[in-house]
Amino acid sequence: MNLTPEQLYAEGRLEEAAAGCRQRLLSGPTSPAALHLLGVILCRRKEFDEGLPLLERSTQLAPTLPDYRVNYGLALNEAQRWADSEPVLRSVLVDVCDHPLALLNLGNSLHGQGRSQEAIPLYRRALQLHPGYNDARVNLAVALKALGESQEAHSLLQSVFGTEPQHAQALFEQARLLADQKRYDEAEQLLRRLISIDPAHHQAMYCLGIVLSDQGKWAEACEVYAQVVRSRPDLPEGYQAMAVMLRYCNRITESIVALEKAIALRPDFILALQSYGSVLTEAGRIEEGIEVWRRSLSINPNQRDVRSNVAYTLSMVDGVTRADLWREHRDWAEHHVSQTLPDTPQRRVRASANERIRIGYISPDFRLHSVCYFFIPLIQNHDRNRFEVFCYSDVGNPDGTTAEIRRLSDHWRDVRGEKAAEVYKQVREDRIDVLIDLAGHTMANRMELFGLKPAPIQASWLGYPETTGLPTVDYKIADGVVFPIEEDGLYTSEKVLRLPNGYHCYLAPPGCPKIEPLPALRNGFITFGSFSSLAKLTPATVGLWSEVLKRVPGSRLLLKARQLEDLTIRDRYVSMFAACGIPRTRLQVEVAIAETTKHLEFYKEIDIALDTYPYNGTTTLCEGLWMGVVPVTLKGPTPASRVGASLLEQLGLNDWVAEAPGGFVEIAHRFSDDLKLLSELRAGMRQRMSKSTLGDPVRFAREFEAGIVSM
Repeated sequence: MNLTPEQLYAEGRLEEAAAGCRQRLLSGPTSPAALHLLGVILCRRKEFDEGLPLLERSTQLAPTLPDYRVNYGLALNEAQRWADSEPVLRSVLVDVCDHPLALLNLGNSLHGQGRSQEAIPLYRRALQLHPGYNDARVNLAVALKALGESQEAHSLLQSVFGTEPQHAQALFEQARLLADQKRYDEAEQLLRRLISIDPAHHQAMYCLGIVLSDQGKWAEACEVYAQVVRSRPDLPEGYQAMAVMLRYCNRITESIVALEKAIALRPDFILALQSYGSVLTEAGRIEEGIEVWRRSLSINPNQRDVRSNVAYTLSMVDGVTRADLWREHRDWAEHHVSQTLPDTPQRRVRASANERIRIGYISPDFRLHSVCYFFIPLIQNHDRNRFEVFCYSDVGNPDGTTAEIRRLSDHWRDVRGEKAAEVYKQVREDRIDVLIDLAGHTMANRMELFGLKPAPIQASWLGYPETTGLPTVDYKIADGVVFPIEEDGLYTSEKVLRLPNGYHCYLAPPGCPKIEPLPALRNGFITFGSFSSLAKLTPATVGLWSEVLKRVPGSRLLLKARQLEDLTIRDRYVSMFAACGIPRTRLQVEVAIAETTKHLEFYKEIDIALDTYPYNGTTTLCEGLWMGVVPVTLKGPTPASRVGASLLEQLGLNDWVAEAPGGFVEIAHRFSDDLKLLSELRAGMRQRMSKSTLGDPVRFAREFEAGIVSM
């Protein structure tokens, strides 16, 4: 017996049903039923470009059938065309005021447009009409959660399980709610239960991957996403999510491969392009990464974070000029800083000279992060009779360092996840006199907020060497080495506030190992070393270091970086040195160690550190100095290439600063020949640091505060 398309559809035989509809349309191209059913099937397969016009045409041919319009509105929602679905579904309710599916889907349309408050009465009405309508109950819970009503949302979802313990969407939304509350074990249990019920529930797998990732279980999350791509190799989102976890596991080459598959499946996949650029730069393929980000911006120019990535990473490119960097940072401001700002706050008139200056610091790095090695010495020693300290924290996963900074601040504001307008309001309410950014254009920055000008005086310090490019940032806190006075007005949007004795003060982590004797004394040869990120090891840096090794016969180079755990990347760098005439036998390659004390112990194997170029080290140089290891640095034309010179000038070690590549090689050679001097410097370095602003936090704090007052 031949089955009709409708019967085939009811049995789940969608391909045959679609073929039957197409056959029927050959003889009757205006058949509303055939057009409608074929449209429904195509939209179920996410083929919206073909399916939606068929559904629209069917509603025009059969305007008296409300279910046709309901299905059309539902399909528009599935395509996330929320604004288009709203009038379609409202038209149904004009004809049938209590149509339950129309109420539900109009609620979904409004919620999808960010109008959850308007959606809630529609869901409640659907439940009044049909108290057992659990789909409406789940969607009501989702809308309430979006409005911060988590307790009622939780109760609604629990009530679903009383009648439908395996309701997939209820299980999923309850797991998400638990994950938001960091009740990860319960969320994981629910998601695994849902996946056992429906192994093809990819949303549940994604959410499980996030839950595992948030707990630091990256390898497990990798396996979850691997299951997704095994079952759905056509799904670019699966490859992208897996790539992020692979990157966290230092499986960088595999991450690159996964992202290339995602982009091959969807060339305009913005999220994958963002990740691809980041992973390429992490692998040391800087210019390729920048090119990928520019490609992403050509698709969507409104990506603030991606444009920040370009501006920041450009400082690592060999041969980049100040003009190049200035143009890129100015471009960010032109795209993302409004020409019409909210009312700029006026400088607050303090009631008396004794009233404290309200100073605010904002950062995503108030955690175990290199920024805090330099920020904590300042906040510990701020004069609380003169300054009232506010910290605005954007930290995703707080830790012990977060707790310490919170303890040291007078006022703590957790602004993680808040929109710029909300933080703007908070800063204004706090009546901040000076707001200082510690991130610049690095990850999770708040440049959008600084573009709104929430404080009368705004400054950039510490976490970013370059200009912000924002006309709303008044000062760049630095020194005369990184920002020479003769360049004023050329390449910065800010006025440069130059601290007299350097703009860094380093606090060594607790439990530092003692300084060991010079390793050359026991080895019989010089060991050079670098623990910098491979993103800074440009071809120019590899070539420069290779010349040093050639100039110092028998010397070795110790490299330690997280990315070197990836054997493909390790082999690439070994090959780069080989191409410069340095065999593998002269390289010691180590992976990074998370535990701080063990990491610092590696400095006992190094006689002389080699700084990267054109992006100098900061924390790695200070760590090395604290362990008695002095770096050779090359001073260049950009702020990032002058940080090493700034740090060494603070210590009176200017003779370790080269002005040209040849000078870098000669300095390394000269000091490698003087083991007595190296030993003396090594033994006395901590005392030398303590006598400079780099290691004297009280003196540094007074100089920093004098600079703030001068603003």
